[in-house]
Amino acid sequence: MRRDENAIETTKQNFGWKAFVTNANKDALSLEDAVLYYRNEYRIERIFNRLKSRLNIAPLFVKHDDQIEGMTYLMIIQDASGKEMLRYLPALSECPANYPE
Repeated sequence: MRRDENAIETTKQNFGWKAFVTNANKDALSLEDAVLYYRNEYRIERIFNRLKSRLNIAPLFVKHDDQIEGMTYLMIIQDASGKEMLRYLPALSECPANYPE
């Protein structure tokens, strides 16, 4: 096995960069806010994980139309609640003591 020094150097040049992609209008979401939201995304995920563990919610697999309809309805509710939580995300990032790591 040989080390490909050119490939290593090429790869090293990409270190330290992160690409952020959104469909939000730049007037509605600044780059700084997008990065802030991304960095704090884990907080929202942790909130949902805690909620799911307290309610004993496990992955669900559906086969029937009524199950699919119900899951779609629940996903719409989750999406709406997630958007509502995003409204408060800047406040969460300003109060790290209230939301420990």
